[in-house]
Amino acid sequence: SFVTSTNSTEDKVNYKEQQTVLRKALRAHIPKGLLLETREKGGVYREVRCITPEDQLTSWSVPSPHHKGYIMLGFKSLDNSFNKVMVDSWKDWTGARYIYMYLPDELGLSKITFYHREAPDSLDMFMYIVLVECNCITTPERQMLLLDFAQRMRVERMSGYVSVYAESLS
Repeated sequence: SFVTSTNSTEDKVNYKEQQTVLRKALRAHIPKGLLLETREKGGVYREVRCITPEDQLTSWSVPSPHHKGYIMLGFKSLDNSFNKVMVDSWKDWTGARYIYMYLPDELGLSKITFYHREAPDSLDMFMYIVLVECNCITTPERQMLLLDFAQRMRVERMSGYVSVYAESLS
């Protein structure tokens, strides 16, 4: 989970109720699939840094969720004493600078966001997360290009978790 505004006037649904509704919806659409539930504790992450390409600063069009793709990078840390150094140098050690420079332009890089875990204090969870947003995943070829880029990062540069996501659309 990520830090979000709590100024909503809507009624809050507790976690168990959300799980039940989601489970029923998934079973209705995927009756013979395997449904897995996480056994890890939930984490609260705060955005601490962000890179937005210059051409995205002037872009006013909102991309379709069908055309968005994400690369998520996760990093664990055993020592909290280096947090300031880690945050200050995040572009280098996470690979964000590499992504900014070498992600193919046709994938439409819109944002690279760096998150730091605020809670809970656990060595089992990622301390840092980088989320890369791409707005132009419009064809199967571009999806394969994004998957290929993530795989090359795993092999060539990464020591953390790397995966590719898309928005879950109903």
